[in-house]
Amino acid sequence: MRNLENATIEQLIENTPTIDEALFYFKNWYKKRNYHYRDIIKNATFLYELASDCLKEFAKIKIATESNPNFVAAVVEAATELRATLPAFNAFRNSSYIYTLAQKKVRKQNILV
Repeated sequence: MRNLENATIEQLIENTPTIDEALFYFKNWYKKRNYHYRDIIKNATFLYELASDCLKEFAKIKIATESNPNFVAAVVEAATELRATLPAFNAFRNSSYIYTLAQKKVRKQNILV
């Protein structure tokens, strides 16, 4: 099982994360913030919801790149811009931001609209 902590968007597109990988990622994410969220066992549902929501958001990227190969360049460009902007950027966790920004780039829309 790979760690999604340092995975690039290109690696994620090529090899889609599994629910186990997503849960592993969020379990580690959660452990780093334990003082905020308390007991991990009591919050297992919370972790599963985070993992499944991120997988759903990433699925949008995967489907869009499979149906439109040109969308890959927009996704990579969006991920690069977000990595430079967000201090705690993670390609998996921030996939909804990547997807939204890539869509705007493809449509040539202003990202502030």
